[in-house]
Amino acid sequence: MTIPILPIYNRFMEKPGKTDPPTIESLQRELRDLAQCVHHLETRLAILEAHTAPEQEAIPSVIREVVAPASRGWKDTGGLLSYIGRLFIVMGGAYLLRALTEASTFSAGIGMTLGLLYSLVWAIATGRSAAQGRWWNGTFHGFAAALIAYPLIWESVTHFRILQSPLDVWLLAGITAAFFAVACRYRFQVLAWFAVAGSILTVLALLATTETFVPRTVFLIVLGITTLWLGYELEWRGLRWPAALAANFAVFGLMMRSLAAEPQESPAAALAVQLLLLIAYFTSVAIRTLIRARNVIPFEVVQVIASFMLGFVSAVYTARAATGVGTSLPGYAGLALGAACYAVAFAFIDSRIGRGKNFYFYTSLALLFALTGSGLLLTGPALSLAWTSLAVLMGWLGWRYNRIALTVHSTVSVLAAAIAGGLVIYMAKAFAGSAESAGGLPDTSQILTIIAAAVCVSFPFLQQADAGTKWLRLQRLAVIVLLVGGLGSMVVSLVGRWLGSMPPGGIDPGILATDRTVMLALSAILLAWISRYNRFAEWGWLVYPILIGTGLKILMEDLPRSRPATLFLAMGVYGFALILSPRLRRSPPAPNR
Repeated sequence: MTIPILPIYNRFMEKPGKTDPPTIESLQRELRDLAQCVHHLETRLAILEAHTAPEQEAIPSVIREVVAPASRGWKDTGGLLSYIGRLFIVMGGAYLLRALTEASTFSAGIGMTLGLLYSLVWAIATGRSAAQGRWWNGTFHGFAAALIAYPLIWESVTHFRILQSPLDVWLLAGITAAFFAVACRYRFQVLAWFAVAGSILTVLALLATTETFVPRTVFLIVLGITTLWLGYELEWRGLRWPAALAANFAVFGLMMRSLAAEPQESPAAALAVQLLLLIAYFTSVAIRTLIRARNVIPFEVVQVIASFMLGFVSAVYTARAATGVGTSLPGYAGLALGAACYAVAFAFIDSRIGRGKNFYFYTSLALLFALTGSGLLLTGPALSLAWTSLAVLMGWLGWRYNRIALTVHSTVSVLAAAIAGGLVIYMAKAFAGSAESAGGLPDTSQILTIIAAAVCVSFPFLQQADAGTKWLRLQRLAVIVLLVGGLGSMVVSLVGRWLGSMPPGGIDPGILATDRTVMLALSAILLAWISRYNRFAEWGWLVYPILIGTGLKILMEDLPRSRPATLFLAMGVYGFALILSPRLRRSPPAPNR
């Protein structure tokens, strides 16, 4: 767009005698042209004197083409190359210091000190660039600072050999703290990312060349807690994940080194570091969720569970395997922590915040501590009695006070008792094992689990909102599976034992297959009849899975192994179950009992 100065000048310089008198419309048009000319001149003057870019719609096309290359930023090839060029110049200065150090112009200690100070200069330059809004400039400066500092610390230990543990850890902590200070001062998260990545990679590289993991593992735990609180205070949420993962990895490596055939770490030191991981993260999460009354977040759930496994369970086995210390004290500690978490959840969180995420988080921790503590103190039937008693107590309390959490804990306790007491294995042998393994009777632990499952499903169903009803019925269904499967396994085993005692001795595989088929078919009919009552509606959910599974079992086991006489019985009972079970389920529901 051209500036109409010459036409306006000619119009005003024409002699009046040669043209008609100007009209109002022509004067208005000339005034508009003059105003546009003045506006364009002011725009050019602003660009030349103030060096500020005006709005794009106010810039003529010619001027816009002139100033555009200066505003393209990193997308312009020249701008990107200039940033890379600055990075190479900065790294060249670092290599100059290294060359002077290797030429003995400086001692190794002075050269290292100058190199670290040089990196801090560029870290501060990163903050100043961030304060001025030059994001890409600050990013390249921060990358250069990290690229100088952290490899220099690694070389000071491995190449120059002027640092030894734990001095290198203190130096690493100081540099990382300086980077974090600049990042927090100017709210520049990119520099914090460079610090986290550089420190983790440096520590992992040093772990491969060190004789002890302890100081560097402690540093990673402190780094993890620091990034956790940076996320709390500054909303820098991504930093805590890699830091926590590195800390967990280092603690696991420390534990394995202490449990080796020839221990490379002190078991006592490894035990202390494992407990430090648990205490540090658990305390931080407790401060945020209890004192600050904030909702628990996914990271806290994942990391607290990981810290519990590495810091409590693994610490107990480390102490027992390496030092011969018993598990009584950790067991009582686990029970005490479980009781404390239950008290916090019901007496503090429930009354202050309500039954939200924090409530379920602390009740879950309470159950975890309770099961672990009792598992460390008891074994065999005593452990099954403890867990089944806990299941019955939680089931009754959940029904009495209408608490979903306690009902779920009852289910978890029953499942834990079934796994620890061997009921799951017993059921698998009864319905899928060989003839020799299917004739055994349940032991005390398995009988206690079956009784506990029967008691737990006898409690009335909780009256909850419709959104959670189906989920509650699913967790209740798990207890029903244990009850039905346990009772069916006992019947199959008793019948198999009786048939095995008959002459000529030993149970026939075909007879055992028929025994299992008849038991499954009768179970489907019984469940369909029970499900007619509203209180036991979820029992009917097992009917069709049992019928389908029984049909597949006949094809895979009965037909290849059974004789015609036993197949007649198996197929007859199964056919009767296919006819009767759906009819019982479709019958009008009976009232609750």
